[in-house]
Amino acid sequence: MLYHSKSGSIAAIHEHGATILSWHPSPADGMCEALFVSRDAKLDGSKAIRGGIPVVFPIFGPPEDDSEMPQ
Repeated sequence: MLYHSKSGSIAAIHEHGATILSWHPSPADGMCEALFVSRDAKLDGSKAIRGGIPVVFPIFGPPEDDSEMPQ
């Protein structure tokens, strides 16, 4: 989803994993992309997204105990 603010900044947020993928502080003023997302990032929900800013705490790798918490 793309979000536009009144100040002119633009953010792209991926709903799976609640991750900010892109943020342009103010494209109208010539400001460029301010975040990194790997070209190898999987955006299909199969893995955690590489890069960006996770809005919720991600779980990388299997849990240390025997719980059934998903990755």
